[in-house]
Amino acid sequence: MIRAGSQPLAGVDKIRRGQSSDPVYVALPRSIHKSKIDEVLRNGLKAVSEYDDLGLEMRRGVVYCWLRKEDDKLSSGGQRADYVYVEVTVDQDRCRVAEMDFAGIAMMYLQGSGGKPRNEEAARLLADAYRVTSLPLSDYTEGMFWTPKVLVKGDIDPLNRLQIIVKRIRS
Repeated sequence: MIRAGSQPLAGVDKIRRGQSSDPVYVALPRSIHKSKIDEVLRNGLKAVSEYDDLGLEMRRGVVYCWLRKEDDKLSSGGQRADYVYVEVTVDQDRCRVAEMDFAGIAMMYLQGSGGKPRNEEAARLLADAYRVTSLPLSDYTEGMFWTPKVLVKGDIDPLNRLQIIVKRIRS
């Protein structure tokens, strides 16, 4: 279990390698469509955002993961039965945690969707709140964010320490 701040992060495994100066690896879930499992196992996860970067450098060149599958409100609630989880193991220094709700609401204002009127200023302010409240995974404490999303910098190679393990996770 990983400890960040003063509270353990439930469901996040920490794997230490060698001396204390060596990297600390964390295991994180990522939901993917069932049809993409073979591709992910063969090619890994590419750091290509499927979403608007909101003008934030921190959202470019990342793979989005979760701290726990329960944080993925759509997939873990059974609303997306055509998705499964893969577990990735990455160096925690590559990870930032951000409040996904800020980004989600910012996108709604940017696009004028979800019952929100199009409002670029509101979108910019929410994106800025997303940026300034994000922090390195090692500084995150359980419960800081309602919907914590982990941004892993760079691609995740399937052969690097056997990082991708297919797991069907039941709710």
